[in-house]
Amino acid sequence: MKPILITISFLMLLVNLNAQNPELTLKWEGKADLKVPESVLFSATHQLLYVSNIDGNSAEKDGNGFISKMDLNGNITDLKWVQGLDAPKGMGLYENFLYVSNIDELVKINCETGKITHRYQAPESKFLNDIAICENGTVFVSDMKGNAIYKLENEKFELWRKGAYLERVNGLFCKGVSLYAGAAGNIYKLNVVNGDYIILAKNLGGIDGLEMKDNEEFIFSDWAGKISYLDNEGRVTILVDNTAQKINAADIGFDAKNNIIYSPTFFNNKVIAYQLKR
Repeated sequence: MKPILITISFLMLLVNLNAQNPELTLKWEGKADLKVPESVLFSATHQLLYVSNIDGNSAEKDGNGFISKMDLNGNITDLKWVQGLDAPKGMGLYENFLYVSNIDELVKINCETGKITHRYQAPESKFLNDIAICENGTVFVSDMKGNAIYKLENEKFELWRKGAYLERVNGLFCKGVSLYAGAAGNIYKLNVVNGDYIILAKNLGGIDGLEMKDNEEFIFSDWAGKISYLDNEGRVTILVDNTAQKINAADIGFDAKNNIIYSPTFFNNKVIAYQLKR
């Protein structure tokens, strides 16, 4: 009987391993009423989605950009909640303020009033993109075309790190004293105090949105249309690939408690929500 028990145990182990493979199912698909949505940010506090709309060229100061509000069922509740932006992209929340990158500035918005309260200028930046905010309120912003990361701390917005290793840096995520950055197809882990870094994962392709699922397991999007999962053993699972359909997957949002991924589709002008099973 002993060999049979071993075989059964082995089969049960295989079943458990297969059950742990991450996968996505479609939850809802919003209407195509947005205007080049680049980023989605889930707010657990307000139980809604913020969506940045470029509405034009991603590097042009045309004043067309705006922020929308959506409910968690995919309905647009306020299309142009905040206007007066150019090409808004990455977003982050701290206390009751929404921070938005806007080409060469960081914009601070009061979540209650929808009013812009401050514009932090970075005239030497080339293409500010994603945002990550640490627990103490320090805001990091990637400069994709400048191969750099900027930092807002104590009301001072300035260059923090720059280098070839940050080539086309985009997706950012902050946890504790670590800033994770997608650049040159890799995920870097940087110390927010001294800037020291290691390469956490290599050769992942484009990394637009970057979200952490568990302890250094990540969900990341590739603008061309892929959303992938990276586990802490370095294995990558492609969760969805819409590149053939030309449905983009820009800077994704993530509800970590309920395992829901929100994907802005850029030129397809809508948000798609997926349920993650892991």
